[in-house]
Amino acid sequence: MEKAQQDKKTSTSPGLITSYFLLPSEIWNHILTFVGYRITLLIAKQINHYFYSLITGYHHVGRFGLQHKPDTLVDTKGWCIMDAVNLTKDSDSVPSFMFYCILRSVRDLPSAYLPYLGDSQIIRMTAFSDYENPPPPELFTKWLPNSMITHLIIDNLFSFNDHMMNLLAQALPQTHITNLEIDDT
Repeated sequence: MEKAQQDKKTSTSPGLITSYFLLPSEIWNHILTFVGYRITLLIAKQINHYFYSLITGYHHVGRFGLQHKPDTLVDTKGWCIMDAVNLTKDSDSVPSFMFYCILRSVRDLPSAYLPYLGDSQIIRMTAFSDYENPPPPELFTKWLPNSMITHLIIDNLFSFNDHMMNLLAQALPQTHITNLEIDDT
């Protein structure tokens, strides 16, 4: 009988959940980097607000638009999306958490996103493959030094003119770019 009562006490969820909060948030962040971000977010939303804030860095659930930067920085290295993502031209429709914390590679980033590169975790960018709507070179080279981009791929050399090449050449020493690929096909 005593063992049954003891088992009942250890299996109650309020006590179990409360004991989880004894771990520091840094340990939780480290543990959760080994779990895929989709599963982690699903779990976080179902457990409570503390876990959601801990995992995403946001104090409010479901933020959209680039104006919503994380409230705190979290370690999302284990959750990054390295495949190049083509974002929509509407910067208000992108999930903030995805842009600032998960994305590591983008393709043909619309001009509206460029001022926000410095706050993102994006390290790889393919640019100028969109023949119809390339970003203005002045805007592109203005925000590139503020970013964490280390790998830049110019996908369409023929869309570049001498003015664009000069702007890029002037901006490169001020960037984190260590790998520059220029595709001339």
